Amino acid sequence: MEINDFFSAVAGAAGSEDRKLIIAIAEFPLLIAAAICLGGGWKGKLVIYTGDNDNVQVWLRARKAGNPYARFLLRLLRCLEMHFQFVLIGVYVRSRPNKSADFLIRGNAQRRAEYAKALGLEEEAKGSVLGAFSDYLTKGYQ
Repeated sequence: MEINDFFSAVAGAAGSEDRKLIIAIAEFPLLIAAAICLGGGWKGKLVIYTGDNDNVQVWLRARKAGNPYARFLLRLLRCLEMHFQFVLIGVYVRSRPNKSADFLIRGNAQRRAEYAKALGLEEEAKGSVLGAFSDYLTKGYQ
């Protein structure tokens, strides 16, 4: 599976009735991207991922998922854990007022940019995180 195929499939499923699952699949790659970008500094460490998405927490705890995209991400996480020699566990943190995270994931591009600017947030260079993710998938672990 090519990385663009993965993200296209996730985006195409956004109209699905199972919104919570789709949101979980949209959030999980961010954890993978963090592991790719920061994994070198995690060597020999227990990394604790805190999140408010039940699906992601269940997948991390069980290390299995019924959804094929989540299974792919779990396999990728296992490769990253072995390559960078860290162990990741998930801890659920309740975050009812999650307006910013939810809006930045679900809002349209123009409104997201306005909202982020009002909060003083800056967007990373286009493609830098996705580029690191794609490089890792293409090159594999060496």
